[in-house]
Amino acid sequence: MEKIKKEILKHYNDSISFVESLNELTDNQWRLCIQDGKWSVAEIIGHFIPWDDFVLKRRIPYFFSDEDFPKGPNVNQMNDKSSFKARNQKKKRR
Repeated sequence: MEKIKKEILKHYNDSISFVESLNELTDNQWRLCIQDGKWSVAEIIGHFIPWDDFVLKRRIPYFFSDEDFPKGPNVNQMNDKSSFKARNQKKKRR
């Protein structure tokens, strides 16, 4: 179990490093669709925010209880809302 935890933590730390490297993108690159008919980098990264929040608040706590998982959100609605927000929001730098 400890090995799996370390692998998960490494994955998330690597993901954070990758996302932080995207600060080097110009605003045009940030908003450029990765392919025709696909989301931009901003939309892809932006849609992680509500999903991370959902997992942290509405999934992980239930791993430690006998309660059933609460019903999840409508995937398409959450993705549409987050991609719209990301398209219309300034790129934040850390």
